[in-house]
This record gives sequence, structure tokens and C-alpha cells, in this order.
Amino acid sequence: MKKLYTLSVIYLLLPYLIFLLTWLKPEIGILFFTITVIGLIFNHNIYVKNILTDKIKFDKKDHFYILLISAFLCFFTGVEGTIPQVGDYWAHNSKLYTLYSYKWPIIPPEVDTFLCYYWGTFLVPALLSKFSNEFLPLYSTLWTFIGCYLCIYWFYINLNKKGYLLIVFLCLGGLSGYVIYFFGDPETNFLFGILLNANYLQLLIVPNQFIPTFLIAGIFIYVVANKCNLCILMVPICSCFFWAVFPTLFLCFIYTLTVLYSIFFQNQKLSYKILFFHILVSSSFIPLVFYYQSSSSAGNLSFVFSTILRLKTLKDTYQYFIMESLIFFICFFLLKRSASSKISWYFILILFFASFSFSLFKSGKNNDLFLRTSMATYIFFSYAIVHLIAENFKLFFKNPTYFIIPILIVHLYYFWGHIKQNVTVVITQNISKNNKLIDKTPYNLYPNIYQTLKNKYSDDEARQYLGNKNSIFYKFMMKKD
Repeated sequence: MKKLYTLSVIYLLLPYLIFLLTWLKPEIGILFFTITVIGLIFNHNIYVKNILTDKIKFDKKDHFYILLISAFLCFFTGVEGTIPQVGDYWAHNSKLYTLYSYKWPIIPPEVDTFLCYYWGTFLVPALLSKFSNEFLPLYSTLWTFIGCYLCIYWFYINLNKKGYLLIVFLCLGGLSGYVIYFFGDPETNFLFGILLNANYLQLLIVPNQFIPTFLIAGIFIYVVANKCNLCILMVPICSCFFWAVFPTLFLCFIYTLTVLYSIFFQNQKLSYKILFFHILVSSSFIPLVFYYQSSSSAGNLSFVFSTILRLKTLKDTYQYFIMESLIFFICFFLLKRSASSKISWYFILILFFASFSFSLFKSGKNNDLFLRTSMATYIFFSYAIVHLIAENFKLFFKNPTYFIIPILIVHLYYFWGHIKQNVTVVITQNISKNNKLIDKTPYNLYPNIYQTLKNKYSDDEARQYLGNKNSIFYKFMMKKD
């Protein structure tokens, strides 16, 4: 587990380390690079080295299974373009090409200010293309595959190396989506159902945010289930901040609540060493806080009851949240009566409280705050349900075929309905001026991400990527040629 944990931290932290050395003034970048490395050394010597063990053994069959599922997930993201890429790939592909073709930090000439975004998914592939002096999307595919591989590795362990449980887990997610799909309005469910249902379907829309969230959730579940020291979660969660802002804030909130519970109800001692470690790791990400604060969309947060479209917002948000919570609690209660679970009630209640707290606020065009933070919630909920189903299943059947086939049949019917809708949307967006279908979503149809958003989305969405030249980051921290 030490090696897997170390590789996961390197994967998550590497883009931020590159950011420190390429976007900031040299003296500031080197300072915080050093602080980050000291935090890593402290984390390894105090927590990882003495807590995590490598007792789990894998044979060739296990590695082959993990590789196979990881390759499928990587293919399913559409990152390599062999399957239709959804609308967000106009932005994803353009971000990658913009990072490759511009100096860092990126300052498009048409706006005369810098771009501000969480570049975690795209920075390493873009840097490799720069080293190659040629734009190669293959690097993005490889980087995505590594992320999928690490995610599947963690959950394969968390599910006791049961391949069929892993498949069922990936097919689950927001259980309410199935209810609404079969008995509700399919058009309403298209926007929310595909985002709140089936964990791997998240990869269709936001692989750049789902993969790091998926990876952190896998580490989080392992630590909670095996009663490891919670402090080893601090570095990977903070590292996720450069990949996905909203999920990271949500995971930090869950982490804080879990630590407080362990202190007040499980007699966990709060030492000066623990406080110093948290301060050290947190301080290493100060530049990123100022970077995000410089965004023109910073502060775009409102109380959900005070928004102009509050009735629609409340309906969209709480229709799914309430239904999801009821379905989950009923399932969890019934299943936990006859089997033990690695996930205890206190952690489930923490998840529910955190999800409810974040649902009270709105940010983004389609309330991205709620949609993105929900990803982590549904991953945790899905794991808890699948693990309990497996424990109960042992009481009645020995052959897992009876367990997995009905779930897959129901899911495939649901999945096919969404795919038909999704492909229709992709075809509509990719029709060129001469009415010919574009085979793949282009990378360089527009010179940069600002122009892509302006032409394919809206002026407002394009402006969200612009930084403020009056910000602390621009005036005192950003590198200028």
C-alpha cells in the first residue's frame, strides 16, 4: 500500500509542482516548492512509513483485471477520440492545445490578462508535448490511463479483490437517477441523471474532475475502513485542489468533520506535531488560493434560496438530493441489519450533513457546486451499498453470476438511453459549415480556450477564465516576461 499511496500522491501533486516552477516568480515558486517537498517528507516519515503496510498480495490475474478495466475507462472517457466526445470536450481539447501553444502563464493577446483555471489534468500532457516540440494528444491518453489505473487499483483493494463487485460499483452512483429515468421525465433526467448516476458515466462529462475525486475517494475509504491515521489523507486531498476545486473543498470538509469526530468521540489525541503537519501542508498551497482568488468568477457564490431562479434551482437540487438520501438510507438500514460494514453510521451521517450543507449554495451555470461535490458523495454511497450487498449476498448465494447479471441488464437499458441522447447532442455540435460531420472534436479550431468558449459556449463562460490584473497574485506572485 505504501507504493500505491506514493504513486497516487505523485500523480496528484506533480501538476501543482510544475505550476509552482513555471507560473510564479522564481523566488516565490522555489520557496513554496521547498515547503511542499518538506511536507511530503514529513508525511512519509511520520505517517506513511509507520502506518501503511504492503500486506495485500496480487497475482497476474489481478493485475490483468485492473489493467483491463482501467483501459476500458480510459477509452470510455473519449480522451483519445475513438468514441464520440461530449460537448465539454470542445473546452477540454482546447485547454490542452492552449497550454501547449502558449507560454506559461497564459496571456491571450485579445484580452491582455492571464487565464485562471484548474489545469491539473492538462498540465503534464501539455508539458510533454512542449518537450517533444509537437502537439501529441497521446500524452493526454496515457496520463488519463494512469489516473484510471490508480483509481481502479484502490477500489479493487477496497472491494476485497472481487472483480464482479468492482463492475457493479462502477455501474452504480446516484440511485435516484434510475427511478426518475424509468418513471419520470427522460429530458429532465438527461442533465442531472447522467451526472448523478453510474460512477463511470461521470467520465463522459468531466473526466478532468472525476478522476482525481475518484482517486481521493478510494484512498479515503481505505483509510476509514482500515482505521488508519487520518493524517495521511491531508496531502492527497490538498493535491487535488489544482485538479478540481469544488470536490476538493467538499472532501476537505468531510475530512475536517471526520477528524473532529475522532478527537471528540474516539479519544484521538491532538498533538502539536499533528497541528504543525496540517499547517505545513496547508501553507504549501497558499499560491493556489491567491491564484483562484484572482479569477473573475471568484466570489460567484450565492445562497440557494436567494437566487433569481430559486424555484427551479430548489427543484433541481432537492428533488435529487431528497430522493437519493431516502433511497440510500433505506437500503443502508435494511442491508446493515443482517451484515457488517466497513463504513460506519457516523461516516454516513457526516457525508449526509456535508452534502446537505453544500446543497444550500449555488455556483456555476447549472449549479456546478452541487453537481461536482455530489460526485464524491455518490462514490462513497455506492461503495457502502455494494459492500453491504456483497456481505448479504454471501448468506444466500455462492455464485456471483446471480448477483451481477440482473444489475447489468437493468443498467445497460438505462445506459443505452443516455448514450442515444448523448450521441445526438455530439453530432449536432460537430456539424461543420459545409454540413459534414466532424469525426473528432478539434483541438485547434480556435487559437485558445478563451476563443473556444466565446464561440462555442458564451461570452460569460469565456470571461470566467480571465484573471484580474489588480489581484495579489498578478501584482506580487505571477511570473512576467
